[in-house]
Amino acid sequence: MISNSNFYNKVTINTLIAVFSTGVSIFLATAIVPVIVFSLGTENWARYAFFLLYVAALQCVEAALQGYTLQMKAIANSTGASYEWRHDRTLRAGMLWLALAASLAVAANYAFEAISDGDMRVLISLAVVNVFPRAFCAVLKGNMLGQQSQTQYYFVTTVFNVGRPLFLLLCLWVAGVRSVVTLALLYVLFSLFELIVLWCLIGKVRAGQGVHAQQATCERQLLPALIAANLMSTLSTNFDKILAYGALNLRMLGEYTFAAQIAALLNLFVNSAVAAFSPRFRELYIQRDYEQIRRVFMLLSALNNFLVLAAAVLFLTNGEFFLSVFKGLIGREALLGTFAILAGATLVSSNLWFPGAIATSTGKPHFSVFTNIGFMAGYLCSFLVLRNRFGDSVFALSMLCSAVVTTTAGLVYFKLHVLDFSLSRYGLVAMALPVLIVGVTYVLPALLIKNHFSGVLPGLAFAAAWLGALLPVAFHGRHLLTPGRQHAN
Repeated sequence: MISNSNFYNKVTINTLIAVFSTGVSIFLATAIVPVIVFSLGTENWARYAFFLLYVAALQCVEAALQGYTLQMKAIANSTGASYEWRHDRTLRAGMLWLALAASLAVAANYAFEAISDGDMRVLISLAVVNVFPRAFCAVLKGNMLGQQSQTQYYFVTTVFNVGRPLFLLLCLWVAGVRSVVTLALLYVLFSLFELIVLWCLIGKVRAGQGVHAQQATCERQLLPALIAANLMSTLSTNFDKILAYGALNLRMLGEYTFAAQIAALLNLFVNSAVAAFSPRFRELYIQRDYEQIRRVFMLLSALNNFLVLAAAVLFLTNGEFFLSVFKGLIGREALLGTFAILAGATLVSSNLWFPGAIATSTGKPHFSVFTNIGFMAGYLCSFLVLRNRFGDSVFALSMLCSAVVTTTAGLVYFKLHVLDFSLSRYGLVAMALPVLIVGVTYVLPALLIKNHFSGVLPGLAFAAAWLGALLPVAFHGRHLLTPGRQHAN
């Protein structure tokens, strides 16, 4: 197998496509928020956010199944073998355990009535049911993502990522849905529709290719390890919201979860890049090309930190204008303050995404498990120390404190036990340089404009011009991720 510059150009272009398509889908998903607030009220938005929280928490299963199938496909591609997911007994066992756990969860939900709100009990059940079509979709997507071109994967995911929020928006606007339970049910039905389409698509492709069913060589413990890693990752990402649901009223929850949802947009690039580059990290590891892994890791981290910082600063400097659509239904100052803290936590903790992907590709998925357990432990300690001093801000501040401690320790552990790299060079190239570029090219000019011109239009115009100038730079800069020489097996 040859891994050349054209091959990596495809991966980089696919990442840019994924960033764009996922950005559109998240924009549409965010656009649902004011529609729900105006149509159903702030409290029902908090209930729907509660449903999305459970959906996000259960995505650990989806992410693990997709990661497992992707790794198996990448191993098969690298060794010249073929992998048929239908005949994988590990996957079958995983699906059976998933069905058993889901059945017990739904039964316990209604038997014990731990939540007094009837709508929320129904929403929990719908979130659990949603796991099944999403789990099968994850297996099919992992199979497509492990292919050499990845074209089929990005076409399908683009269509469905944009289609789901657009479908829900149309249901709210055109069909006039006025029940949060109905909205959640439509969410689950779209997942079922996605599974049917993917099943027909993959079945047709497989029948035409006639691939021989052969089990690729892989450790049987990979899937349980990935489930554990993704479970810990999901819990650590949503730990603040889980605690907030037990301490805040529905209106304050609506505001906090909205700020958290906007902050989640900052993981747009790293999420797409991890999906695109994970099979490539696996192939480079099999080839023992550690220098290329280090190079791509450093450049991806620097690019991610730049994009996260730029997006956070853009929203903070223009947030008053964007949030004016709510007309007082949501406190803008409190939301921007919460977002600023969560954005800092996201910026810091995103530096562990690529190390986690590399560690998994090198057969060490426990790295992500340990870092996420450490994050939750750090969050609990920070929460207990800060809760009497900072009031409702403690949920976001604990995220930031835990992110700083966990990321520092995680990078040191990654260097010592997974991939040797220069921590000082990483600090300069991947952290300090993005801060310097954003500060000099955007923050300082934006402050000067704000001091010399009144109104929001000059600031918005400068922000638009700054973004427009970045597009050609990003397009030509994609070649930085391309290997300078060929690698052959």
